[in-house]
Amino acid sequence: MPLLALIRILNAAGSFIATKKVICLILGVLENVSEAKGVVEIIATFSEVISLITGFFSVFVVWIGVTVIFHLLAKIFGGDERFKKLLEVEGWCSFPKLFSVLVTLIIVAFYFPEVEGSCLGQKA
Repeated sequence: MPLLALIRILNAAGSFIATKKVICLILGVLENVSEAKGVVEIIATFSEVISLITGFFSVFVVWIGVTVIFHLLAKIFGGDERFKKLLEVEGWCSFPKLFSVLVTLIIVAFYFPEVEGSCLGQKA
């Protein structure tokens, strides 16, 4: 479903930007501690990769998980709804999440004005 793909991409971008900004702030605090900088750079790289992966796949996992829960509840209460139909309905119910993800992405991108753009362009 293209809608969920768009939400997944925007969610991953927001997660990555937030992680990158936090890492830049940490590097700014630890810039005078040479021993800690190497460790922070390793953690930064790991955090960026994990934030992209979880930001992208979390939407899919939640979509399937909620659909499974609704399907089980329907079976418990005597419903005969097909799983594929519930998956489709749950996917369309995710449409409002697009606006939430967009607002979150905008807030994350512009909320930390003290983080300089040069830090975001550097390898953390």
